[in-house]
Amino acid sequence: MIVFDYADTMPDFRLPFPEDILSNRLKECFSRHGFDNVDLYYYFTDDKEIVEINQRVFNRDYPTDVISLTYPGVVQGAVSGQIYISVDTVKDNATRFDTDFPNELLRVIIHGALHIMGYDDTTDEQKAHMRALEDECLREFRNFASL
Repeated sequence: MIVFDYADTMPDFRLPFPEDILSNRLKECFSRHGFDNVDLYYYFTDDKEIVEINQRVFNRDYPTDVISLTYPGVVQGAVSGQIYISVDTVKDNATRFDTDFPNELLRVIIHGALHIMGYDDTTDEQKAHMRALEDECLREFRNFASL
């Protein structure tokens, strides 16, 4: 099950594409990576709340686009976790990277999912690998953000 939830501080924000289709495409992506049992909670918030989460979890005092937290003790072939996304930072990044908001948001949604699958982006090599995986998923989601 994949759940999409929204902060009370953002009453007007909703995903710019259908949640059911996004959920199905994400499940397909997880399945291709060997995860057929998916339990994810996506939470879309603002920079203020993402900083609070970043401070509490990682002792970092700055906004970020995505924070992924994996639940421990999940059986093989299953993933479970929470993914927090700052809509404010995603909007800023879309401008910074000269892309539109829906595509940047989709990239961050996928990026968070890759972290839940166990991929990391600490080193340059890991970052390049994750970027390639993001691009692969984005190609599979081709034209999805325009729905």
